[in-house]
Amino acid sequence: MNYDKFFTSINYLLSISNEKDRQASIRGENYNIFEIIGLTTDEVKLHSSFIADLLSPQGLHGLGVKPLKRFVELLQLQFSPEDLSKAEIIKEYHIGTISEDYNWGGNIDILIKIKDFVLAIENKINAGDQPKQLFRYYSFIKSKPHTLLYLTLDGHDASKSSSCGLKSNVDYKCISYGIDIYKWLNEILMLSISRPLVRETVQQYLNVIRKLTKQDMEEVDRTELFKAMDKNPNVVREIVDTQWAYRQYLVDTYIIEPLKDYFKAKGFVWYENENFQNQSSGASFGIYLPGWKRIICIAFEKQNYGDGFSGIWNTQKVDDASFLSGNINFHMALQRESMDKYKSWNISIAEDIISGKVYRCVVEIFEDWHKRICENPELYQMN
Repeated sequence: MNYDKFFTSINYLLSISNEKDRQASIRGENYNIFEIIGLTTDEVKLHSSFIADLLSPQGLHGLGVKPLKRFVELLQLQFSPEDLSKAEIIKEYHIGTISEDYNWGGNIDILIKIKDFVLAIENKINAGDQPKQLFRYYSFIKSKPHTLLYLTLDGHDASKSSSCGLKSNVDYKCISYGIDIYKWLNEILMLSISRPLVRETVQQYLNVIRKLTKQDMEEVDRTELFKAMDKNPNVVREIVDTQWAYRQYLVDTYIIEPLKDYFKAKGFVWYENENFQNQSSGASFGIYLPGWKRIICIAFEKQNYGDGFSGIWNTQKVDDASFLSGNINFHMALQRESMDKYKSWNISIAEDIISGKVYRCVVEIFEDWHKRICENPELYQMN
């Protein structure tokens, strides 16, 4: 296999695409208000809110029932124009306090009531599934004619802990931002052609979706990229087949090994959970000083749809075998915070991993927690 020739041709096509993007930035075409105010991955403040308003016949878009009509048609559902005009769209619909056994309660991201029919949408951008989450929502709506949607960036199934035996495409339907919402938004663009402010806002939101789902390359450039891949199917297949191994290589080589050396030199002990090397969605690791009964940890996701946390995890004894033999359980956290960046570690951020940006970010996170511990020993009580 001539890897050099293949990668040279791919790099050439990518350089053309990057130059087009640079020129677009100069012309102001990449200006995006959602990016400026930092809401691109905020499920509630941006995605659920924006989608809910577009779906509402009384939404500020002024398009009436047309966006809702297009959406239900996408799901192969049919309703009369009169029923759609009276539809009720509710964001963060509260169905009760979550019970101790997680069998009941919670907030449905978007609930749509169309006459006697109920359409519930669970919206996932970065957050992971909660225990029995989809099961709870299904239990709430199952007594009525209904559809339960699980909306993610790539259309993957809900986790077993969330669905609890519910079957995809039977009890609930998976839809994606990358295909379904993308198609729907393009239809809304056509509907809003006479409303420039609405159209421009939808276009900016569509650009957010394009970036989140890795579709921000122009279609003509993507086609040329695919043609180059067609000429080298064996190389492409090998790259796809080894992507997880490459991801692990990147993480081990440019993040984990340098971190181990850095903190070992400072006297810390390294902790790594048993699932760290496998292909499951999440993994975690941490550091502690001999004698501590708590541990500074980072938990990250290996998929694009995950979330990452850092914090102080609690245990009776940090070197206890039962603690070190399993995953870091979020419920054991004395204090934790969501990571602002690099929540998911995969080949989509390969450039930042190789350059050392991710490693330096993790060092800063660990050092910040250690500083807090030293400044407030009575709060954390590590010893």
